[in-house]
Amino acid sequence: MERRKYAYELMLVVLLAQLAATGSAGGETAAEAKAAFLEHIESNAPVCGDFVLVGKTDEEFAARRAVQIREDAERRGLKVKLQPKETRLHCRWATDAAIELLEPTEGVGGNIWRAFYKSRESLLDGNNRMNYNLMDARDPSPVRPGSFYNYFGPQSWGELLRVGRLVDEGKLGSLRGPEYFKGASAFGFVSSGNEFYVYTAVESGWMVGAEWYIRDKLMRRLKIDSYEASDDGRVFPKSAVIDIYGGQLNPIRTIQLEARNVRFPSTKGETDACLRMVIPAGSEIFDTALKRKASLLVPTEARSILEDKVPFLDLDSVTFDPLTTDASSGLWLRRFVLGINLILVMVLAVFWLTRKRTIDS
Repeated sequence: MERRKYAYELMLVVLLAQLAATGSAGGETAAEAKAAFLEHIESNAPVCGDFVLVGKTDEEFAARRAVQIREDAERRGLKVKLQPKETRLHCRWATDAAIELLEPTEGVGGNIWRAFYKSRESLLDGNNRMNYNLMDARDPSPVRPGSFYNYFGPQSWGELLRVGRLVDEGKLGSLRGPEYFKGASAFGFVSSGNEFYVYTAVESGWMVGAEWYIRDKLMRRLKIDSYEASDDGRVFPKSAVIDIYGGQLNPIRTIQLEARNVRFPSTKGETDACLRMVIPAGSEIFDTALKRKASLLVPTEARSILEDKVPFLDLDSVTFDPLTTDASSGLWLRRFVLGINLILVMVLAVFWLTRKRTIDS
């Protein structure tokens, strides 16, 4: 009897040791899960599609935040327009290994406007339909379709994983995540002081969810409900949700992703078409780093703006030399020349009328 009891205890110790070593309900070690996910995510492009993002802010948090924003605006003498508590963005989104873009789908009922075109070095960020800022690459939007799979912030999961270090596997047992993603493989890693935990399906290696912590406080949780997949292994969520905690016990904002369609380009022509974004004529581009501005006279591809193929005018310029400055380099230059011409016409008209009255007299 004692031998049998000892055998059971020994088996239990061995089982617990195996679970601690794997850090994963799926049987993989954290290092194996990380390697499999890295291989998957780095080949998960290009992908594009049409999506709807619906965001809802917690009522109590929204009320507190509105008071803070209004008080801050009053101190600074500014006017403020609060974002609606429930937002709806209809958009087209696309990415490959180097480019990510988002532009709104016009006329389908959204109540917010967002647009951007991002490379590894630069970001063209749309404030409104005719106004864009050109700046160094950064997080283009707190949440966009890419945030539900390929990206976290401005970086891809692949970029984060290559520089991050794995956390102690035993810490996975202290998190709430395994309750939400039962049966999934899991690994955690640290990057720039942030802790990330990724949960993947054991057989496919697809991400089923992820969490972001700062100082052991949950900031964001992603949960994927369904997918679209290609024949070559690329995948993207069809339905998913991000709960934003911001260090609070309960979510302060929830954002739901619904895919209208998801496409996986297989040729260069299809990829180029997905990654093409045109900025309308009349738009103004402000280069925040180099302090210069461009006014588009014709519809212009966003890629050309990032590649500096659009003429810019230095915002610090105070002189205008019509012999050396191309009037087409800015819409305001054309307006300036037009204004000068109108003034000359008015002067000539006054001179002609005055001369005619003198002759009549």
